Amino acid sequence: MSDPYNDHRFLRLSSKAREQIIDRLCAMAVIAINPGNDAVMRSLVENHKGERGWSRQNIRKLWAKYNANNGDWTVLVDRARVPRQQAKLPAAFIEYLQCLFCHSHAFRFAWVQLKQQFEQWREGNESCAIPGYETCPEPSSQTGIPVGWSYQNLHRVVRDSLLRHPLMTTTKKGAQ
Repeated sequence: MSDPYNDHRFLRLSSKAREQIIDRLCAMAVIAINPGNDAVMRSLVENHKGERGWSRQNIRKLWAKYNANNGDWTVLVDRARVPRQQAKLPAAFIEYLQCLFCHSHAFRFAWVQLKQQFEQWREGNESCAIPGYETCPEPSSQTGIPVGWSYQNLHRVVRDSLLRHPLMTTTKKGAQ
């Protein structure tokens, strides 16, 4: 069994997420002491009635995963409450995307152009190589584009990077 208190990943979670994991660890300990006891399971579920993730079916599923992973606390994390790690996009790629955006003045056009360029590079056209990548990135089987290249994510990345740009200054109203 791993100790979450000595794991930097646990300490970076919100206090609400940490509290839920501790509650679930306690539940796993009770189940481990009383394996197969349905009354214990009902009692755990009743004690957390109305709380997200505390159905009998979910607790059984968590117990099976927890047991199969030798008491690894990370299987108890509610993924809906903890954001996934974002794909790290190369700085040169972000700069290139900013340029596409600035030339097209509409992010949708920049994104469509990027996807077309990606498809041409995948088909072997090396002149369409995308800055920041040495080789053509693999597309996701679900989306057909590389991980982290969704419209929403790239739009957010460009917006945030442009807001942090040194030439983008903000002044308070009335400030001189």
